[in-house]
Amino acid sequence: MNKENQTEKEIFSRDIIEFCTVAVEFCKFVEYTDHLERKDFVEKLTKILPLMYLKVSMLNPGEALYDGILEDFVTEEDYNNIYGLVSHKMGQYDSYLEVFHQDIQLSDTPIAATISENIADIYQDIKNFTLNFEIGTHEVMEEAVADVVDNFRTRWGQTLVNVLRALHNALYFESLEEDDDNKKTKSNKNNTETP
Repeated sequence: MNKENQTEKEIFSRDIIEFCTVAVEFCKFVEYTDHLERKDFVEKLTKILPLMYLKVSMLNPGEALYDGILEDFVTEEDYNNIYGLVSHKMGQYDSYLEVFHQDIQLSDTPIAATISENIADIYQDIKNFTLNFEIGTHEVMEEAVADVVDNFRTRWGQTLVNVLRALHNALYFESLEEDDDNKKTKSNKNNTETP
């Protein structure tokens, strides 16, 4: 088997395809959450995030070889949009105390984090990966896999497990009541949709 066929076989391996599938589903889910109740949103996140963690941890990419060929597709506006959507959806349950922050040992006070910022951070890396992977050239696809795994190990993997802890707490130890703003928005939507 020549090198090109071997590379193609590796890039379309079952593990990579399964991770890509979960990554695309995560991005679509986060982008289109308006119709979900808060509890449904949190329940779905507590299922998709561990699956994404599992699937990326099974990848064994090669060394990054093509420095500079990946594009950053997620703009600041895209990031802020996701941040705003999740922040609005989580409402009063968005903030939590972070115990794995790198500055925690230097701080006399607890460090607060937000689910919305964590999800936006994860989304940024995952969305950039999926859009680069879709380009379809072997070099870009290989580099996208190597990059997303490296970013998982150094950045968004820890963020994912931190936010999962906060989501678990919100789901099982909070009432996750919809706040008045969310109820009014949904009520207005339902009233305008009725013929």
